[in-house]
Amino acid sequence: MSDDWTMGGSGIGLPSMTGDVSDANLTLERTDEGYLVMADVPGFEREEIDLRFADGRLFISAAHEEAGEDSFRSRSMEESVMVSDDVLVDEIGATYRNGVLEVELPTAEPVDDSFHIDIE
Repeated sequence: MSDDWTMGGSGIGLPSMTGDVSDANLTLERTDEGYLVMADVPGFEREEIDLRFADGRLFISAAHEEAGEDSFRSRSMEESVMVSDDVLVDEIGATYRNGVLEVELPTAEPVDDSFHIDIE
């Protein structure tokens, strides 16, 4: 079972004074284990990408700078997506291949704390 939500430009994009700003195309999928977030962030190196998780929200940002003899260029992107408060923070994992960032956010097993009531 999985539910997909695609969000193009759903996060926050902040322009830089000397370069371009872009939004990652985000896909949020609900899986049996939790959530899977996929983001298109081509043109960035793994070390240029920063991931943070706080208050049920995943934050993705990246910055790239190139300096030439007579030029300077920078690109940056920032996105965030609301996931869930029941994410197991210590078990979050991420991979980055061919410009696609995948973040796995496992969630705790739902606890059935309901109480059955007999009807007389």
